[in-house]
Amino acid sequence: MIQQWQERYDFAEYFPLSAKIWTIAEDLIKTTRQYLPEGDLLYPAEMTSDGAENFRIAELIREKILTQTEDEVPHAAAVLIENKEFKKDKVYIQAMILVERDSQKGIMIGKQGQMLKKIGSLAREDIEKLLGKKVFLELFVRVENEWRSRDARITEYGYGGASRDETIVLLGFVLKQSDYREADVIVTVLTKEYGKLSFVAQGVRKMTSKNAGSIMPYTKTEILFDYNETKTIFRLKNARCKDYYRSMHEDITASSAAAVAAELIDVLTLQASNDMTNSDEYAFLDIVFSKLDQGYDPTLVLSLLFVDMLDACRITTRCRCMRHLWKYACCYS
Repeated sequence: MIQQWQERYDFAEYFPLSAKIWTIAEDLIKTTRQYLPEGDLLYPAEMTSDGAENFRIAELIREKILTQTEDEVPHAAAVLIENKEFKKDKVYIQAMILVERDSQKGIMIGKQGQMLKKIGSLAREDIEKLLGKKVFLELFVRVENEWRSRDARITEYGYGGASRDETIVLLGFVLKQSDYREADVIVTVLTKEYGKLSFVAQGVRKMTSKNAGSIMPYTKTEILFDYNETKTIFRLKNARCKDYYRSMHEDITASSAAAVAAELIDVLTLQASNDMTNSDEYAFLDIVFSKLDQGYDPTLVLSLLFVDMLDACRITTRCRCMRHLWKYACCYS
């Protein structure tokens, strides 16, 4: 048979495949990669998924349901994250598992709750790897008859078409830019309403770009984009700089302090989720950029930021004197 195909087509390689011998398929994949051209990255190299955090957590739980119940509860299970709360270095998550029949609920819970406990334990390990924090996971099971037969339910639970986009305008601080493709960049912006958001700014490296000057790091900018809660990266439609902080940018010491403040906020602030708005961090950065632009001592300004960030983490016992010093310097006027 292979000889017949070789006579008809001049293929570069030929691979007889067997469902029982997986190593042949691995060889096929390895060889195919050698012939594929290398293209541009569709997402930043550090980005491992375009799904929102809650959706990824739900899918980790659902994966354990499918592997542990096998054919007993095929694909009749949906997972909803009902509550997620961050407390210091721990995350408390409550998730609801939806099934279509009472019999499936019994299978999901198992004898004396053993199946549900096993699913939760396995899922918790993967969620801790995803979040980098200790996780406390509570699972509940509810019957919702024939949910897979209703398009609205499928979309609501995240297993159908994408959620509807909502065009919104937000004010935020540009924390950084990252290289992305030839003429595009990834812009990270801290907003009061949605926390930290990432945008693909297309064509901003071109001379004709209208957005290039409005998304410079360490500026306050108005962003127009289509928001969708299932996404973690968005396409920038338009931007308008509201405050460039010119005096701060023209002073090398002040601009360096702004860079330190932005990097600190970027590292310590979570990516946008349904549970956090990062309004404290937004207020911190608003004060820092404003005071640096007004000519205040950059060392004192950064000291306030460090103290306030520690205070937000409830580490305050040795830092109160620094806040009094800041107030004495009239920086909260």
